Amino acid sequence: MNRRLVIFLSSLLLTIFMVGCSSLYYATWEQFGKEKRDLLRDSVVTARHEQKEAGRQFRDALTQLQQSYLVTPTQLQERYEQLKEQHRKLTSRYDALDTRITKLDRIATDLFQEWREEADTIGNRSFRQQSIGQLDETRVRYSAMRSALVRTQDRCRPVLKKLNDYVLFLKHNLNARAIGALQGEADDVIEGLTELIDEMNQSIAETDAFIETL
Repeated sequence: MNRRLVIFLSSLLLTIFMVGCSSLYYATWEQFGKEKRDLLRDSVVTARHEQKEAGRQFRDALTQLQQSYLVTPTQLQERYEQLKEQHRKLTSRYDALDTRITKLDRIATDLFQEWREEADTIGNRSFRQQSIGQLDETRVRYSAMRSALVRTQDRCRPVLKKLNDYVLFLKHNLNARAIGALQGEADDVIEGLTELIDEMNQSIAETDAFIETL
């Protein structure tokens, strides 16, 4: 299938899914051989990719911040533009992660509900109990992965706010006197970014572990 058509179809189906037409969303994907389990795995893989990209961008922002108060007054404008663009990209990544968690929750809820309903119809008691046990284990693993995603999301918000404060500080103080005040402000954001990157790495590890079970 043409790549542009795939992207268009995926976007259209996601819109249908997000406005509440879940049955049409799943039925359409089933025509392409994708069940709820496949859709959940795809969404988890995408979430992992978005986390890794966000982590890379946070590391870039961290590097720029660490160097920001070492520049000359004439270089402040360039550093301001760089950090402003980093903040824009990171905010976009944060919004994408928020949307991804919402989608994951809906697919997981529908998958687990279908799984339980089907398990209850299994006549063989041993098979039924094993299926329900697998469902319970998968729910626990999903919950751990989701908690890691949400922790990362929660940590992003205040760090992005601090980074935005710093960007605005640069914007309003593009002069030689500002450099002396930059270090203290930058150190505060750097600490938050460093902790957030560690949190993201832990979240990515949780996501990888969950993907291995699907």
